[in-house]
Amino acid sequence: MTGGSENEQAAGIAIDSAGDSFVTGTTRSPDFPVTAGALNDLPQMNGAAANTKIFVMDLNPAASALSYSAVIGGTGADTAAGIAVDSEGAAYVAGTTGSNDFPTTPNAFQKSFKPDIPQGGAAGSSTGYVFKLASDGSALQFSTYLGGAGNDSIAAIALDSQGSMYVTGLTTSSDFPVVSGSHLSATNGAKNAVFVTKLKPDASGLLYSSLFGGNTNSAGGIAVDSSNEAIVTGSTDANLPVTSGAPQTIPGAGPLTPS
Repeated sequence: MTGGSENEQAAGIAIDSAGDSFVTGTTRSPDFPVTAGALNDLPQMNGAAANTKIFVMDLNPAASALSYSAVIGGTGADTAAGIAVDSEGAAYVAGTTGSNDFPTTPNAFQKSFKPDIPQGGAAGSSTGYVFKLASDGSALQFSTYLGGAGNDSIAAIALDSQGSMYVTGLTTSSDFPVVSGSHLSATNGAKNAVFVTKLKPDASGLLYSSLFGGNTNSAGGIAVDSSNEAIVTGSTDANLPVTSGAPQTIPGAGPLTPS
């Protein structure tokens, strides 16, 4: 077991070509184990509790030793959702933050916690983040916020062979960043719209970003095929567009019938 004196929760795992296990999650422990030279933003106790931070660990194939263990975060509550690893052993982590000082890098697509609040609007308390950690856990190669003025949360991340990142999650933001030609470019009054966003390999911009869904949605997972097309799972109360030959074409239609 690995952890500190307070609560930890693992959120995602990925395996590289050498068999190392990369694990991410959250910790409240000011004594969470951090290896020499790795990023070290350990939680600071505030009275009886500390805000959660994100941990990233690289364990050897036998899980008998840590190649590195790092902790990243701001002064708010930070949570991890998913992790992916590239061919060079660099970890990509995505999740949700309540920190207006979450560490970002100069080339980031979104450097501020919340963009300009629309007139008459109110700021949300959470937004998404995506970062890439160096293969030794010593530095952020990039880190960006991802969200709008409302509440945003990332549920999953996937990586393609070119290093582009695909994330999915939920947003209440009417100004969530989308690109021209998207399937849906605004929440259209939905309480929680699902987003699917593809970021450039250096996280400096969006290759695409789209919204969809009804009032009650959840984003579950995302994967990328050999054609670099995203496959997303989740749930919705909406009559989403379906393709010809789909096994279920309307919501609430009962169990699927095997073909």
